[in-house]
Amino acid sequence: MLAAVYVCGFVATLWLPFVCADARSRAPPSASVVEALAREANPKLALLLLFNAVNALICVWEIALWTHRANVQKLHRGYLKKFGNRVRDGEANGRADAEDARGTATFERDE
Repeated sequence: MLAAVYVCGFVATLWLPFVCADARSRAPPSASVVEALAREANPKLALLLLFNAVNALICVWEIALWTHRANVQKLHRGYLKKFGNRVRDGEANGRADAEDARGTATFERDE
């Protein structure tokens, strides 16, 4: 739950200042920030800025994974020891396994 708060805070920090600045630049000087957002906010620009903020967050995550890649590889090896290749085996057989388990389709496998 706390992670969701951090994600929303990060995206809002990268998004809201630019949306507010754009709306203030279009509004009359006497208008408050709330009035400027209500009247002059450009929805296309706001969505583009939101997309950019989410992409920046994804970039931060990817950089963190790359920085800590040794840790990620160690965790992966541990998970392989603990769980084996069950996920990989399921992916290799694909949808046929899931349908066989439900009994909705039968496939003859080449083994």
